[in-house]
Amino acid sequence: MPFSQKSLDFLFENRLNDSRVWYNENKHIYKEHVTKPFTELLAELAPMFDGIDEKLVCAPKCICRVNRDCRFSKDKSLYRDHIWFSVKRPKTDHSMPEFYFCIEQGGFSYGCGYYAMPKKNLDEVRELILSGSRLYKDAAASLENQSVFELGGEMYKRNHYPDSSEKDALWLNRKSLYVNCQSSDYELLFSDRLADKLKEDFPKLKEFYRLLVTADEIAAEKRFYHF
Repeated sequence: MPFSQKSLDFLFENRLNDSRVWYNENKHIYKEHVTKPFTELLAELAPMFDGIDEKLVCAPKCICRVNRDCRFSKDKSLYRDHIWFSVKRPKTDHSMPEFYFCIEQGGFSYGCGYYAMPKKNLDEVRELILSGSRLYKDAAASLENQSVFELGGEMYKRNHYPDSSEKDALWLNRKSLYVNCQSSDYELLFSDRLADKLKEDFPKLKEFYRLLVTADEIAAEKRFYHF
């Protein structure tokens, strides 16, 4: 079943009430209109993700929990007002590049990146860029040849790489790297066409994902030999 207005309404009302009692009384709505559509969507996308990287884990456990761990946060709200899945390789001792899809009141977003990109990984991406790696060139070209996703990541206030081309500098001067599509197309979100759209779009990020994975592997190898 597709997502519906009930999916978004539940997330809004659950966060508004911010009550375990209210959540438990309405948990059946969460399971029917949030968890079930996410689970079915992941099942439809699994073969596509396997084609990008057979090591990716695409299963119901990829869906985040609606309850928040607020022990170390200034925001003590018990529940989220948005839900996402993150498809990535099996858990390691550090953050991994992932594909994500998120729903919220403003619509939905999807793309590829890190929850928290390790500095060493970003350094390795920069090295690949500066060395003229084919991986980087393919990733940059693949993004230039599509109009769905935009390159993101906070930029340094000044150009740290003045000798690089303008195109390369847009990558090099970021404090993190991700690609994202933000949409308020509720008609698509609430339709059976959503899975087909995602199956069409996510493969456009394959080269970008390969760049991040390679940087992660290089950084991991250096950590191994360092210790």
